[in-house]
Parts: sequence; structure tokens; C-alpha cells
Amino acid sequence: MKKKPFCSRPGPILAFTLVEILVVITIISILVGLLLPVLGSTKERAKVIKCASNLRQIYLAFTMYLHDSDDIVFWQGTNINLQGMDWYVYGGRETNNFNLGQGGLFNNIVPRPLNKYVGGKIEVFHCPADSEPLPWASDYTHFAWVGNSYNFNANSGPFGTNFATGGLNTIRFSSVRDPSKTVVFLDASLVKATNYWHRGGRANVCFADGHITFMRQPSTPYGVDWTWDP
Repeated sequence: MKKKPFCSRPGPILAFTLVEILVVITIISILVGLLLPVLGSTKERAKVIKCASNLRQIYLAFTMYLHDSDDIVFWQGTNINLQGMDWYVYGGRETNNFNLGQGGLFNNIVPRPLNKYVGGKIEVFHCPADSEPLPWASDYTHFAWVGNSYNFNANSGPFGTNFATGGLNTIRFSSVRDPSKTVVFLDASLVKATNYWHRGGRANVCFADGHITFMRQPSTPYGVDWTWDP
């Protein structure tokens, strides 16, 4: 006599109702909405920190250069726009830059003086926020345009009283009167593309005493916390 196969009683079928699924989707959407600004803020903060780290390394390279050059800052030619130390050619990528103006200056300074003091790590001169094409740079990034993301105070800045003759060119660096306020290097976005890189119209500025401040555009020759003129 054959035994009948044993069959267990089927249990209840587990399933989500449409309402429950919609509730879960709504909760997930709310959580994503809350997390995205936090993640965006964290990412931006990481760029600011990396940018400041780049400037610290550039400043250290600058101090080593000064040690080897008897405390005299980069040269100044007869025509600063063609021969002298520009805002950018103190360091960074030496060739294949897309800006062919100023007599080819941005591809003619080889080697750029600070490059050997950063061990050839050219990316030190590239701000992580310098990633957007700029209309005035023929839709290249700033780094692709001139090989550097950071301005050097070569001529008192774009708004200085001694434009093209002042700044830090050829001076003895120890003669700077107020190192804690004198701009040496800064994120180029502050003078050329405010709000393109870092948010809120702020960016990193490195002063002659080596400290770095995340601040608004130093758009005048003098201010409470800065001066372009040594």
C-alpha cells in the first residue's frame, strides 16, 4: 500500500501592499534629500582642505627657493608681460599650455623656478576645484590655460596701486613690512573667476608669514587682513 506524499499546509504569502511600497519610497526620497547637501558640503570642504595643502607645499617650496637665491624673489624683466615673472609661471606645467599669448610666456619658462622644490609634483599647482571650463580661457580650465591654478603676487594684484611695477618681484623677501597681511599666493578664482571654483565667493590665500586663510576676494590694494604691496 503506497503512502500518500506528505504535504505541509501552505503558509501565508508575504507581500508588500502598494501603500507600504509608496511609504518606503517616500522615506528613502526624504533621506536622500537630507543627505545630498551634507555629502555636497563634505566634498566641497575636502576640496578647500586639499587646496590649502597645495598652497602650504607651494609656500614651503618658495622658502627653499629664497634660501638658494639669497632671499631675492623671482626676476622681473623689462616687460613683465613678456619677459618677467608673471602671475603663474613661477611653477606648474611648463609646456602644452593652451594660452599662447604674451609672447608664448606660459610655455617658454622652462624650468619654472619652484618645480624642482616640489619634487616635480606639478599637481601641487592644480587646485582640485579648478575643473570647469572658463569662457575667457577659450573654454579650458585655468590649469589647462596657463599650467597653474594659483596667482603669485607679482605686481600688486589686479587692483594694486603699483600694477606691473610693484608686488613682490625682485624684492628681498625679508624686507616685507607686514608678513601676516601681505598676499603671496592665492587661488586664481579670487581674482579671475569668483564663485567658479569654491562656493560663497571665498578661496584660499597664502600670506608672507606662511599662514593660509579661506577668505573673500582681496579686491583692493589694502584691507583689514591683507595688503598687496610689500
